Amino acid sequence: MICFFAVCKPLSIGISQNTSKKSKDFDPESTSNEDGFTKSIRSLVTSKVYLTYTVAMCFTLPVINSFMVFIIDFLTTNGFESDTRIQLYLYLQLGNALCRFVPGLCKKYIPHTSVLIIPACFTVIGSTAIALLPHAKTYIHYIILLVCLGMALGVGVTTFSMTTMKLVGLQKYSAGLGVLMTLMGISNCFAGPIAG
Repeated sequence: MICFFAVCKPLSIGISQNTSKKSKDFDPESTSNEDGFTKSIRSLVTSKVYLTYTVAMCFTLPVINSFMVFIIDFLTTNGFESDTRIQLYLYLQLGNALCRFVPGLCKKYIPHTSVLIIPACFTVIGSTAIALLPHAKTYIHYIILLVCLGMALGVGVTTFSMTTMKLVGLQKYSAGLGVLMTLMGISNCFAGPIAG
């Protein structure tokens, strides 16, 4: 087999590369700690909307994630056969995959929608689906509730980073997402044992 990257000649596209050094020398001692990460963290701590969003995400998404671990066991306990369990899990994942487009469509066709409304509505839908799943009686009930749960998971994953960026701004995005992901990881560690 011939490696194409070894025999192909690079194509010049006409962009010149600037190799000259800048006249200013960067002195790391001249910048204070307040200009970087610590300033971003301090401003995140003072943002009540961001803190509320972070706490809400740390309490809701781990519940859905921990339920996903036990969904096959839950369906087995309710008497479903192997093929039926896989079909129900497929419906859950179809709801997850198809609803990843919903936040973009909501922002496109309903332009004045708040960035917090979309994940909040679907979190309520997912929480309701989890609460009603133990009381489902028929196969159709399970399909509807699992699709709703998948919808909540798909929208939650899709809006995770975009909502953070809208709340904290582009300058503090990396710090905001880092704090949120760290706290989500910690809350996911506790959600599994709490779920049983």
